[in-house]
Amino acid sequence: ENLEMKKTLVAIAALAATSAFAQSSVTAYGIVDAAYYTATVKTSTKTTKYAGLTNSNLAGSRLGFKGTEDLGNGLKANFVAEMALNVIGDGFGNKQDGAGAPAANNTSDAGTGAVFNRQTWAGLESAKWGEVRAGYMNTLQYDHNAPFSAGFEGAAGAREHLEVLNGASLTKVSSNLETNRVTGVTYFAPAMGGLKLAAQWGALKATQIEGGTATGGTNYTASHASLSANYSNGPLAIGGVVGNSIAQVNATDKATYQGDRTETTAYSLGASYDLQVAKLFAYYGDRKTSNGAGANEVNVTVYRFGAHVPVGNFKLFASMGQLNGDQGTTEVSNRKTTQVGTLYSFSKRTTGFALYGKDKADLALTGFTTAGAGITAAAAATTTSTLRVGINHSF
Repeated sequence: ENLEMKKTLVAIAALAATSAFAQSSVTAYGIVDAAYYTATVKTSTKTTKYAGLTNSNLAGSRLGFKGTEDLGNGLKANFVAEMALNVIGDGFGNKQDGAGAPAANNTSDAGTGAVFNRQTWAGLESAKWGEVRAGYMNTLQYDHNAPFSAGFEGAAGAREHLEVLNGASLTKVSSNLETNRVTGVTYFAPAMGGLKLAAQWGALKATQIEGGTATGGTNYTASHASLSANYSNGPLAIGGVVGNSIAQVNATDKATYQGDRTETTAYSLGASYDLQVAKLFAYYGDRKTSNGAGANEVNVTVYRFGAHVPVGNFKLFASMGQLNGDQGTTEVSNRKTTQVGTLYSFSKRTTGFALYGKDKADLALTGFTTAGAGITAAAAATTTSTLRVGINHSF
């Protein structure tokens, strides 16, 4: 009888454990992306060449954990904790060396010392009401770009959209500005047929000055809000996103603090169409940034188009784009970008690649100075060409 009782208890415990695992799960995932590359950087005065292993080419190398718990009544709790990986050295970095030398392979996120430095958020999801996430996550602007890009931003020739993102997102402002993630709250509405809507808001504040002289370092506040809409129907996908960010940084007293204000409004539109024999991509972005007087307003526009052509296990791709920036009637940025290459699918998770990218910048906007003083001088004309061959594995 005692033996039967023990067997029953074991069966109940096993059933309970199975039920618990069915209701709650945690999954590890990641990407390891490495390549050998060569780069040539030409200016009017010199030519510099680089070669070596580089990280995060097709996509950023990462290790993450995601979990879901069934709370009942159609409600779920979700979380993601994701860190960047440096597959060619130590540390948790994945700087994408799109232009120039494969220098320190880390991101400004990694510089914070946080382990989960890519995304860390928790949220609630309901099939009826949608999903809410809170924490550190990709901006709507950044996630909007990938579906409408034929190129890969880890390499030269497909990175011009990052200039549109710059200032249109909110993370660590001033010298640690990161353009593709935000600390805040994001709401994803329930899908309505092929239509998906989302809204995002975030804010940062440190040593807010109400009067007198600041102590203890840089003072800043920043806020960010954005909306996105995406629609897909068979071979067609279209989408758009708009965002506004306001930042006040490097204040030493209340008067300076109020004057040192940078506001950015940015929007982007994208579309793709799958013809089966080829998939076509198009993207347009616009950014307006001002930090005081109207004469300091900088307008940046970007367009990009490209195609993917599948040939057996191969996928040929090409992407071309242009960026123009103006401060009033003065041109301050002019870049033409090209990227071509091929992918080879070894399996659903493993892809080999060879890609060539070229970024020709006749002028390069380097940003605003502080306290409404206008933009800093444009960098010298530079042409960067890179060739990289590598492998990308996801798990």
